[in-house]
Amino acid sequence: MNSFKILAISTVLIAFLTACSDDPSNRTVKGLVKKHYKQTDTMADKTTTLAGNEQNNESFNSVIEKAMPTLDSVDNIDCVATDSVDAYLCSADITQTMNGHTSINQGNFKVYKANNKWLLDL
Repeated sequence: MNSFKILAISTVLIAFLTACSDDPSNRTVKGLVKKHYKQTDTMADKTTTLAGNEQNNESFNSVIEKAMPTLDSVDNIDCVATDSVDAYLCSADITQTMNGHTSINQGNFKVYKANNKWLLDL
C-alpha cells in the first residue's frame, strides 16, 4: 500500500509539473521575433510602392532599405511567468544591422498564448 501511495503521488506531481511548464521555448521566442522583423519588412516594401515614378521609387527604396533594421540574431532569452495564464515577460539580446552598423540591444517584450498559438506583444 505504501508503494502504491508513493507511485500515485509521484504520478500526480509529475503531471502537475508538466502542465505548469508550458512556457515558450527559446526557439518559439526567436521565431516570434523573426516574424516581427519580417512583418516590418513587408510593411516597408508596401510603402515603397507609393513613391510614384520609377526614379523616385528607386530613391525612396534606397532610403527605406537603409533605415530598416535587419535582424542578425536573438540571444540570451529569459522569460518569466506573469500573473496572467500563459503570459510571460521576456528579455533578449537582439543583434541587428541598420544603415551598415551592427548593434546589440536588450529587447523587452511580452509573449502570450491565445487560441493555442504563441504571440508577441511589444
